[in-house]
Parts: sequence; structure tokens; C-alpha cells
Amino acid sequence: MSIPTRQPVEAFPAVDVAPGEDAGRAAELTESLRILLVDDSAVVRVFAARLLEFAGHRVDVLTDGCEALQAVRGGEYDLVLMDVYMPEMSGIEATIALRAIGCTLPILALSGTTADQDFKDCLDAGMSGALRKPFTLEAFDQECRRIRRPGSDSEETSSLTSPSVVRSS
Repeated sequence: MSIPTRQPVEAFPAVDVAPGEDAGRAAELTESLRILLVDDSAVVRVFAARLLEFAGHRVDVLTDGCEALQAVRGGEYDLVLMDVYMPEMSGIEATIALRAIGCTLPILALSGTTADQDFKDCLDAGMSGALRKPFTLEAFDQECRRIRRPGSDSEETSSLTSPSVVRSS
């Protein structure tokens, strides 16, 4: 198996992220993170990467769970944003594999689903929390703060009705 080539966000067409009132404030709330974004949808990769870069984060993008396994082993990330449903290896399968090798990196599920069971499955697999697509910078920041709180337990504090996992309008 060859080592996947990370797709630089610059390889995608430019996308203008128009900051709303919340975008500027949210950009100041979370310190700059090195994020691995894993999603099989090019549209989601472009949108999410540009949004996170707008907030000052450094983002590497990949397309499936197999690539994510190799990248996490070889990279220094602060956070992984992992699509739940991907071909080849799903986000849940990749998370289980990462946790099995001792990876303690925060992993947030990304999903367009509204099914509570899907998010329960993500938490059961070892994901730290979840964001529904499309997400806002404010929702991202809230979820980052929640998973980084000392003594927070993802299963107890992650509520599927909290603002961080409710579909943004």
C-alpha cells in the first residue's frame, strides 16, 4: 500500500467565505489548530477547509479513513474531523482502528445525518464529539471547547440537541 498524498487545499478552486457577524467572533475564540479533515465529498472538503483556514487553522485534507490512519501515524495534528460515511473505510472504522493503536487525538465526527443512533455509534467507536454538516465556526469552537474541558466525558457531555451538533441554519 502506498502512502497517500495529502491534497493541499490550494489545489481546489478558491471559495469565498463571507464572514457574518458570528464568523469574526468565532475566529478569535479558538487558538490556531493543525486539523486533519477527512471527507469523501470534494464540496465538503473545500467548504470546511476554507472556513477553518479563515479562522486561522492549518488544514490538511484527505478522502478516506485508510488515508487518515496513515496520516495520523505520520503527522502531528491537534484534531481530526472525520466524515462518518466514506467508501473504503468509514470514519467509524477508522476511529476504532486509531483507538486500537492507542491514538488519543480528539476526533470529531462530521455527518449530514440527523439520526441520533448514528451519533451514538460515533461516540461508541471512540469519537470525541460530533458536528453536523454544514457547521459554523461558532459550532466548531463550542465543540472544541467542550472536548478540551478538563474532566469532560464525551459520552456524558455530548448531547445530540446541543448547539454544536444541531444543523446550522
